[in-house]
Amino acid sequence: MRTVLVSLLATLVVPGSAGAAFGFSAFHSPSRNIVCVGAGDRATGKRMELRCDISSHTWTAPPQTKPCDAGDYGSSLGMTRRGRARFICVSDAPPPSKILAYGELWRFGPFKCRMNTTGVRCVNAAAHGWALSRGSVKRF
Repeated sequence: MRTVLVSLLATLVVPGSAGAAFGFSAFHSPSRNIVCVGAGDRATGKRMELRCDISSHTWTAPPQTKPCDAGDYGSSLGMTRRGRARFICVSDAPPPSKILAYGELWRFGPFKCRMNTTGVRCVNAAAHGWALSRGSVKRF
């Protein structure tokens, strides 16, 4: 998933590339501790992915099931349009984005994220997702 999201982001910044049909949207929490990025083809719903990174947290991620090719593990979650939430390896940083105010709902294709004072809660079309904050992480 990390490779796909990085590839999607890369195609968005290359003018005139074949990936120009892909959409991209991102937001930061008011504290700037959490950033989430959605990418994929909103018209067809193909290759839709969501990723949230958290800079500072007090919880411990579950053990890795396989090593990262490159990058870090333990502070990023990802999911596809209907897939389960999972911890992912990342080797990049999301771009600057707008602040999502407390109480506000963000939508991108099949994904919805609500910013709460206690963190962010994101779900996909299959009602899988996460609740992410400095103090806890829950996948469902």
